[in-house]
Amino acid sequence: MKTKHAKTILINVFLLLNFCLFNAKLFAVQTKPTFCVLGVKNNLKNEKWKDLGIGFGICDLITQELYNSKMFTHIETNEDIKEQIKKSRIIFWKYGNRKTENKEKKDPFKADIIFWGEITSFTVKKRKSFIGFASKYKTTVKVKITLHMIDKKNNIKLSSSAYGTAQKGAKAIFFEINNNKKLDFNSSMAGIATKQAVKKALQKILNRYKKIIKGGTQ
Repeated sequence: MKTKHAKTILINVFLLLNFCLFNAKLFAVQTKPTFCVLGVKNNLKNEKWKDLGIGFGICDLITQELYNSKMFTHIETNEDIKEQIKKSRIIFWKYGNRKTENKEKKDPFKADIIFWGEITSFTVKKRKSFIGFASKYKTTVKVKITLHMIDKKNNIKLSSSAYGTAQKGAKAIFFEINNNKKLDFNSSMAGIATKQAVKKALQKILNRYKKIIKGGTQ
C-alpha cells in the first residue's frame, strides 16, 4: 500500500511540474513585447525607387525578420489598424518623418517597440574587363539602409546602418513588382542588395538590444 501511495504521489508531482512548466512557457510567449513597423523613408531621388510597392515590400521584410528573431510578437490587428498601418507607411515613404520631426515618433498602434527605416544610398557600378580579345561588363549594385528602434517601456533608442551588395544571381538590376503589388527581393540585384542590408542592420540592432536587456549599456 505504501509503495502504491508513493507512486501516486510521484505521478501527481510529475503532472504538477509539467503543468507549471507549460504555463511558464505560455506566459513567456504572452509577455513578449509587441512591435510595429511604422514605415520606411525613401531618401533617394532615383525614379526607379518611387513605387510605393518598394516601401511596403521592405516593411514586410523587416516584419518577417522580426518574427524570425522570436524576440517579439506583432501587435493585434483588425481591419481598421491595418488601414492605419498602411497610411503610416505611405506617409513615411513619401515624406519621411517631416510631419513629426520635432516630436517623438508617434505610434497610434500602442506597440511596446516601434521600428522604422531609411533608404540612404543606392549605386550601380559597371566595370569593363577583358578576357583575351573579348570584353564583358561586371555590374555591382550597392544599397545602404538605416534602421531605427524605440523601446518605449525601457527607454531604449537604437539605430544601425548597413550596406548590401549584389553582383550576380539576378537578371534585372532594378526591382520587379508583380500585378499583385508584391515585391520579389530575389528577382533583381537591387532586391538582393536591399534584403542583405536590412538583415545586417536589423541584426546589429537586435544584438545590441539583447546586451542592453541583459544589463549592458547603450
